[in-house]
Amino acid sequence: MLHQLWEKYQDGEYDAIFVYRIDRLSRSPGTFMALRDSAREVRRCGYKGDGFIFVQGSSDPTPEGNLFSNIQSIFAEYEREVIKLRTITGKKKLAKAGKYAGGSQPLGYRWNDKKEKWEIIEDEAKIVKLIYQW
Repeated sequence: MLHQLWEKYQDGEYDAIFVYRIDRLSRSPGTFMALRDSAREVRRCGYKGDGFIFVQGSSDPTPEGNLFSNIQSIFAEYEREVIKLRTITGKKKLAKAGKYAGGSQPLGYRWNDKKEKWEIIEDEAKIVKLIYQW
């Protein structure tokens, strides 16, 4: 999606790209800074655009504006890492407790929330047995 939007911006179809917040554009400081800086240059169409305009946050092309947006992108990366750690920790805790941690359910089984255990689905279990006999 971003690639298609970027191409249209470069071709001059759009004068600016509106983004709600910096962390919605990228949670990687390197990627964010590269996109922000490239958006401020003369585009492929030969005209300079307004680049990214953030609904929340600064898009000022000043040293202070760059500093502020860089700090925001670093916090976005930190937030991504914290979310990832919490998710992994939670899934490991559920797995150790023998509970379902989400995701696709294996063919032939269904998670019973009330009993908190896996139940065999006989029709699908026949298919699984056929696969292993093949």
